Amino acid sequence: MFKLSSSPWPRTGRTRANSALAPFPGPDSATLLLRANIRHSGVVVSTEGGGFLIAGDRDPESPLTRVNAAGEVLWTRTHPGSWSAPAAMADGSAVLTSVNHVVRVTAEGELQVTETRYQFDDSRVSPNVTEGGELVLSTMHGEILVGTPDALRELGPFGYDVLPPAIDGQGRLAFSGYYSTGPTRLSLEGEPAWTRPTMLEAEGLTVLNQHGESTVHELEAGCTHGLDAQGETLFRLSEVALCAEHPLGWAALGEGKLLLISRNGEVHWSRDIDNELDWGSGQPAVDSRGVIYVPCLGGVVAWSAGGELLWQHTDRQAQPSNLALVGPGQIAFALHRQLIVLGEG
Repeated sequence: MFKLSSSPWPRTGRTRANSALAPFPGPDSATLLLRANIRHSGVVVSTEGGGFLIAGDRDPESPLTRVNAAGEVLWTRTHPGSWSAPAAMADGSAVLTSVNHVVRVTAEGELQVTETRYQFDDSRVSPNVTEGGELVLSTMHGEILVGTPDALRELGPFGYDVLPPAIDGQGRLAFSGYYSTGPTRLSLEGEPAWTRPTMLEAEGLTVLNQHGESTVHELEAGCTHGLDAQGETLFRLSEVALCAEHPLGWAALGEGKLLLISRNGEVHWSRDIDNELDWGSGQPAVDSRGVIYVPCLGGVVAWSAGGELLWQHTDRQAQPSNLALVGPGQIAFALHRQLIVLGEG
């Protein structure tokens, strides 16, 4: 069985709920703390002992690199087919998917590959892990899978292009069944608590807050929905956005725009952002004070809870795949084949 790491940012979205909300303050400045040269850019998560895992961005060689807290590259491994984002485990290993494989990578870099009959989701989101130690995976054809790599049980299918589900405080799976059940809350036995089939075009990453409320978007309709824990509508925002939980509600990141909204959808403020939105791994990251860190073209920009620009770090026209708050006062990302950690100088 598997146990998610207790490191500060063990998977995309940080928590099982994809909340992307850290329980500690992030950096107040963009001082460079660490720069490590690696073979690729990609999605960053933190590991036990203060290290990092970086999975290459849709690279046919699928490089995966482990870097220790001092910036030393410990190893790089490859596997045919593009990786998902990694999920770091408490024993120092990591779990990823690649095309039709589930791959466990030990702390020492040994690849343990299990071939399956499924074509896994390619959205660059980490696999999830239940409190009971089971993996939660999703596929291009809409299956939700729960279990161990060699004993996956199928729940579904639920449409197609389903992203790895979030897990709520009751242990239920939260996801959008695209052109099937719509937004769905599902037990680990496959019993729906509720579905919203009238929202067939709801898609993308489901994000949960501590109240069990969720956000999903509809790309074709050009909107984002907030739903309560029973699946009833709280708001409809006229922006397509990828959200993160915020102490004041939700940080909603759209293409070219960042909004802070309340749990009922009231817009506190809106700011223009120079970004290209990644609907899987590209969430904003939020710290305990409500500071919002946004991946943008060139690096990262930080906004206060009141909408004040605090700082920005930009370096040429490329954008990190994700941001990870890897400890108090520290944020990490990979860009231009480098792992970069910014923080307090």
